[in-house]
Amino acid sequence: IIDEKYVELEQELMLEARDGGYSYSPSQIYRLASMRIPKLIIGHYQAREGSIECCLSGMFTEMQRVYITIDSKLFLWNYRDANEVHAFQPCTAPIEALCLSTPCPQIIQLLPSPSIPYMLWIAAKDEIRLFGVQVAPSLSIIDTNFSVFTSNGKINKIAVTSNGRAFYGGSKGYLEEISYSKGLSWLHTRGKIVKKDRSSSWLGSLIPFLNSSDCYSIEDIIVDDSRHILYTFQTLTKNNTRISAFIGLYDLGACGKDFAVIGKVSESEILSAAGAVDERVNVRCLLYTSPSPRDLSTSRMPSSACKKKKKKK
Repeated sequence: IIDEKYVELEQELMLEARDGGYSYSPSQIYRLASMRIPKLIIGHYQAREGSIECCLSGMFTEMQRVYITIDSKLFLWNYRDANEVHAFQPCTAPIEALCLSTPCPQIIQLLPSPSIPYMLWIAAKDEIRLFGVQVAPSLSIIDTNFSVFTSNGKINKIAVTSNGRAFYGGSKGYLEEISYSKGLSWLHTRGKIVKKDRSSSWLGSLIPFLNSSDCYSIEDIIVDDSRHILYTFQTLTKNNTRISAFIGLYDLGACGKDFAVIGKVSESEILSAAGAVDERVNVRCLLYTSPSPRDLSTSRMPSSACKKKKKKK
């Protein structure tokens, strides 16, 4: 993806390496391909530039699509065919988070067509809604009429396991899971899927005692389906300044059907361990950070995508 307003990833890495005293070779990455962002997306972005509340972007590799959201508008773009782009408006409020998954057994029997290959979870203004995605013969989004109201502030991340368990977290710091009620039917109205608070005991006991200026927030959720482990990245801010961060670990059981808190690792502990490794084996770690797509102080569109080139031994 070409973005003329921002420097290439390679240029940014070289600047970061120079400023941080790291060793970096340009041969470590190379460009596979590039293509223009469709005019439909650019036009909509430019028309709303200056008034955009939330803009997200990423890839649904399962169905070979790039997704870009501009407030309540969702664009799905086939990155193998630059001329194939579809626009949807699944909700009226700005989209805060979204996640693509395959239908779980509890949902498959409720869908109007068992051939629907994907489910799309969309969070917007205190609600998560569930949509079906049909790819063939043409791309379409089907409203399942299933939704759940959230109490987690702004939703930052939704993650779904391979067996269909859906977790989400947001600005209030609680990890919650969406489950499916028995006896659902396709004709039921919204609100027939329910949530469970999965916040760990140590976080749940901490939150009530935080000062009004303190704020815990779940920024990211990662699922390791191979080991049935869930990770959260959480931050603590005070007066809008980040003062600490940690990674939470949760065990989903041998079959991925359970839930148990393992513990947490703080940012300082991670940095200390990384420093110890660096002293022993003289390994340099280069961290690349880009402006957050949620940071509205700087208008931005997706930057160039590059893959790391594997070194030959």
